[in-house]
Amino acid sequence: MYPYLFGIEWLHTYDILVFLGLLAALLLVRIYSKKLNLPFEVFRFYLILCVISIGIGFAFAFGFQQLYNYIETLSTGEAFYVHGITFMGGLIGGVAIFIIGARAFGNAEVKHYFFPIVNIAVAAVAVAHFFGRLGCTAAGCCYGLPTDSWIGIQFVTTSTRVIPTQIIEALFLLILSIVLLALLNKNKWQYNYFIYGGSYAIFRFIIEFYRGDDRGSFLPFFSPSQWQVLFMFVIVTTIFVFHLLKYNKQKSLQ
Repeated sequence: MYPYLFGIEWLHTYDILVFLGLLAALLLVRIYSKKLNLPFEVFRFYLILCVISIGIGFAFAFGFQQLYNYIETLSTGEAFYVHGITFMGGLIGGVAIFIIGARAFGNAEVKHYFFPIVNIAVAAVAVAHFFGRLGCTAAGCCYGLPTDSWIGIQFVTTSTRVIPTQIIEALFLLILSIVLLALLNKNKWQYNYFIYGGSYAIFRFIIEFYRGDDRGSFLPFFSPSQWQVLFMFVIVTTIFVFHLLKYNKQKSLQ
């Protein structure tokens, strides 16, 4: 749509929107950390950890996509070249580093606030991802299958009208962000991680059937992202069930 801001070729709209998304995410972590009365030392630890996780997450996003590209070239015989990133690869890497960092280097107070921070962080991730999908729309990537229906849009990177999957996902993430932030405002944030992980996994699994851009392959039947969100759904559901059982046990002992 608008790959270059103000028509300036070195001013990529995608990069600017991703930067704004990351900035908004970090500001939200700060705002809601104060709202939940997190000690400043705990906030500083998690802020540094968030920045590190974001950086390593981008490396994972790049690395995962190159792995898919390489596997694809083995089956097609085409020449391999480095291109693209994948959100799910970045999410997996960023989350893994965040958990490892908190558990390995955090003191008792840091670990005590782990789940409150996680439930703030998922809302921040949803907001950042929303900006990222706006960037995809501007760049013309992550588009859907060709269509002749009214919903079709022709991007600068497509030769025909396609399903605007990036716009659809941006709208979903906007709604999800509003819900998660509303729960934080009402101090009902305890299961934000499950709402985010469960709902995004279901949405992403479905929308992947309508994606039309080439993102490589990994395992049969489903796209790489579909396999990853299936794994994510199992993990967050398991944690959610464990928390419910623990809560019900504590309640019965009172």
